[in-house]
Amino acid sequence: MNVVSVHKPEPAAEFPARLSVEGRVTALPKETFPALGITAGCASTDASRYVLNGVLFTPEDGGMLIATDGRRLAGAPARFTGRAFILPNAAAHVLVHPDFATRDATIRQADDNNDNERTNPYAEFRSGPHTLIAKEIEGSYPNYRQVIPDAHLSEATISETHRPALIAWLRSLTGDGNRLSVRLSWESPGLLTLTLTCVDNESKSATIQVPVKVTETYTGKGTGKPPVIAFEPAYLASALEIGPVLRLIDGMSPGLTAGPGGVYCVLMPMRCADATIPEPSTAREAAPEAAAA
Repeated sequence: MNVVSVHKPEPAAEFPARLSVEGRVTALPKETFPALGITAGCASTDASRYVLNGVLFTPEDGGMLIATDGRRLAGAPARFTGRAFILPNAAAHVLVHPDFATRDATIRQADDNNDNERTNPYAEFRSGPHTLIAKEIEGSYPNYRQVIPDAHLSEATISETHRPALIAWLRSLTGDGNRLSVRLSWESPGLLTLTLTCVDNESKSATIQVPVKVTETYTGKGTGKPPVIAFEPAYLASALEIGPVLRLIDGMSPGLTAGPGGVYCVLMPMRCADATIPEPSTAREAAPEAAAA
């Protein structure tokens, strides 16, 4: 078969020259890439929030990957010792491809000049024969620590037997133009009740129950069961994919799901008519004031 192009080819000299990144090289273990895949799904795609359109690589706490869209925030430990930077979403999606993710890699970053300014805002990733050069997102990443609860009053663990079906149910919920929330309540011991609610008129349309193991971790005026709280269905599904352990303070504070290896997802609650309201003294002791990322 002969293929004839009707397009005039451009001279090879017109193709942009390959970028060159000069600077410090640090190791990037292959375990970094699964962590990148976990966090990247929570990065914002809103062009007006450009600095959130990627994953933060930071050497703090031995290395962390952070991503948020303002309603949820994912974090995962990663052995990263380089300079903090924000990797764009498009580059993150390339790096989780098996061609990169199945072997240890290196990252080369341009050094700052004497004025702490980056003269070459690019990061070069190398994994075997593959190389990716990505332009870093310039700007200051928000203080993500402000939204991470530093304590919780109760903890509910969803078994691996029931978690996939619960996530599939949450993913299947559509509002046909209406805003939906899922109300979490605990009327029966050992059972989590999830009720689908239309936010606009608070009408309820579906309810399921899931067995859970509940642990109360606060020794003060605990109620013996977790608080009533509501979340957006798709965001709750993504948070439960990250981890099966749900940690709660009250119906007004962010919840957190935790998974193996230190991964977590912080989730902002939605309005709920009968959400558990914190007592002032308990709230102050349990968690800091939540701030949007």
